[in-house]
Amino acid sequence: AYHLSISDVNKAVNIAFAGIRAGMIYEGERRFDLVVRLQKDLVHGVDAIRNLLIPIPGGIQVPLHELADVKVKEGPAQIQREDASRRIVVGFNVRGKDVQTVVDELKGRVEKEMSMADGYYITYGGSFKNLNEAKQRLAIAVPISLLLIFLLLYFAFGSFKQGLLVYTAIPLSAIGGVFALYTRGLPFSISAGVGFIALFGVSVLNGIVLISEFNRLKQKGMNDLYAIVLEGTILRLRPVLMTAFVAALGFLPMAISNGAGAEVQRPLATVVIGGLLLSTFLTLFVLPQLYVFFEKVKVKQVGPTATMLLLLFSGLGGTAPAQTLTLQQTLDSAFKNNLTIKQNRLNADAKKELIKSSIALPQSVFAVDAGQVNSAYKDMKFSLTQNFRFPSVYRRDKLVKQNEWLLAKAGTALSEADVRKEVSRTFYTILLLNEKEKLLSRLDSQNLRYVALAEIKMNKGEISELDKVIAETQVSHIRTQLERLRADRDELLAHLAVITGIKSPIVPIGTIKAVAAGSASVDHPVLRVYKVQEQVAKSTVNSERAAFMPDLSIGYTNQSFRGVGPDNIDYYYNTRFHSVQLSLGIPIFTKGVRSKISAAKLQSDRMVAERELQEAVLQNRKQFLDIQVERYGRLLAFFESSRLPAALRLQDAAGKQLIAGEINFMQWVLLLGQAAQVQTDYIDVLELYNSTIIELNYINAN
Repeated sequence: AYHLSISDVNKAVNIAFAGIRAGMIYEGERRFDLVVRLQKDLVHGVDAIRNLLIPIPGGIQVPLHELADVKVKEGPAQIQREDASRRIVVGFNVRGKDVQTVVDELKGRVEKEMSMADGYYITYGGSFKNLNEAKQRLAIAVPISLLLIFLLLYFAFGSFKQGLLVYTAIPLSAIGGVFALYTRGLPFSISAGVGFIALFGVSVLNGIVLISEFNRLKQKGMNDLYAIVLEGTILRLRPVLMTAFVAALGFLPMAISNGAGAEVQRPLATVVIGGLLLSTFLTLFVLPQLYVFFEKVKVKQVGPTATMLLLLFSGLGGTAPAQTLTLQQTLDSAFKNNLTIKQNRLNADAKKELIKSSIALPQSVFAVDAGQVNSAYKDMKFSLTQNFRFPSVYRRDKLVKQNEWLLAKAGTALSEADVRKEVSRTFYTILLLNEKEKLLSRLDSQNLRYVALAEIKMNKGEISELDKVIAETQVSHIRTQLERLRADRDELLAHLAVITGIKSPIVPIGTIKAVAAGSASVDHPVLRVYKVQEQVAKSTVNSERAAFMPDLSIGYTNQSFRGVGPDNIDYYYNTRFHSVQLSLGIPIFTKGVRSKISAAKLQSDRMVAERELQEAVLQNRKQFLDIQVERYGRLLAFFESSRLPAALRLQDAAGKQLIAGEINFMQWVLLLGQAAQVQTDYIDVLELYNSTIIELNYINAN
């Protein structure tokens, strides 16, 4: 009715309350806006706003309440936006609980008690968002810290095994840190996570102190692992306790603080103190036991240079761990990776592909004659010729190539049998060397105790210095044997790695006694090779006989003829004449062919004779090995039932009599040598038995 728009009304209200720029005022070089608006007392209160006069067309003014409803309502003081959407913030502080627990409870209640309209959703920020972001950073920082700790341990000891051993201090300390947080009722927080990182570094120091002392005692000459851990733990008890308690006492003020920042300090200090207390206790009791266990497992070491190369090329850090393999697993790897077997298999595949080349025709000949072919006129002549041999020749040639392929397959089977024999022999030899090492290590530990006893008795004047020298000489002799044995074993391990193609160190496991695998086979790989060679020789004879077969040739000719033909008709270049040619090659001079056939027959007869000879050799060898197996088996049974128990009793009695003073050191060395010789003889007989069984299995094609 008043012919006003909403923008006109809003403009009038804006001028009344906020004002409108009407011009500029200058004071020297400064200038100011001239703003026109109503006096403050005229726009104070709801009634003043309701009675505000609004001009309308025609020069008349009407109050605002005639144009709109003027009311007071509550609304947002500020509308915030994020990602092009409106946002309402509800903030509160957390007390008595951790942020994660409060948010989890809040999410549960929101899902059960609130229903959101379309387009509304809830996000959780503030401290909770910071917590999640810190967790993500810790998920990267903690693994990197653990990896760096392990690498430093490896470079410190030069051993993957001992680095892993000291690394066990980390889970032991983590148990104490978690238990301390639970006992004090503190939730896991970012400061607690940082405390775990600090705890891991400090707790590893205890393991380094202890393992370094064990290694020092071992290098000094002690070989008894239990004596090493006992003496080493006693010597390093004070440094281990000082390492732990100094760090724990340093964090104690933080653990009991109640001032500003205590909520950050308490979890960090609690984790470090609790973890160090428990890890120190477990390190002193658990780590020595683990050291004894780890040292009994022999792992081939990899030098620092090789380790760095593996780090650069693998990108993962660390060296390839040793593989404990049974005999069957080692054989499977050898059959898969051995280079000789691979070469024979490729040769067999190549021979198989050559079978397809049996029917290989020579090139087709296409000829063109142009010029005065038939007369003085110029003519054009085309011809196509194809030569080929008699069809039976191709069939016989294919049979030769098939037999050569079978011969290559038989050669592959023979190489697999040879590799099986070599791997088995090397595998059992390494196991027996391990047994000899255990025997010599026990003798070395006993001798060290007796050397200490000899020194005590010599100081008391009970024995002469000669007796002490005898005991020390026995120790040196056994250690020399140990070094030679370990060198031989390392050489065999390297040889086994070459045969099997395994890159990482190998630790053979299994029984030290080989097992016979059945009776003789009529299809031994060696015999199979000779049989296939017979077939190759026979097929070669037939192939040479194919030289008596005629060679065939077929051709086609197309030519023009210009001039008067025999039928008195004039022919021009566009008239074509056709002809077909068939030729037959007859072998006349066959003396050389007959010589080749005779040589092939002789070669076939030689293969038969060699196969029969090889069968006789294998049969005689099998009979001899059967006798040897029975003989060595009886000898092993005699050792196991009589001589070995007697040797152990002799060794124990000699040690007791030496301690009691009933015999001198010279007698003790003789008795100990006799007992050790019996055990060494048993291992030597077992090695002969294993070698015989492996050879018998090879002949039996098992």
